[in-house]
Amino acid sequence: MFGDIFNKLKEAQNIMSTSKTTLENIIIEHKSACGRKEIKLNANKEIQSISIHEHQVMTKEELENILLKELNNATTKAETIAQNELKNKASEIFPDISKFL
Repeated sequence: MFGDIFNKLKEAQNIMSTSKTTLENIIIEHKSACGRKEIKLNANKEIQSISIHEHQVMTKEELENILLKELNNATTKAETIAQNELKNKASEIFPDISKFL
């Protein structure tokens, strides 16, 4: 009985450690509503790139505000994807765990 639990926990540890690599390979592309700004990040919330349409003129404050808003939106998307990915991995090991998540 305890051996089975120990094996499941060991399997869970291995899957969760490989999940970091999996999350690094999931790229989220977030575009602003106007489509002139784009942020790419992975599901670990590591920023890959930021693009701003070259013809758009704005002040430093406007750019800072827009970047904050869009980075927060992109990070929220990445967090949701990461949570779902980890939840799916956990349910592979412990099929009934979804009742508790």
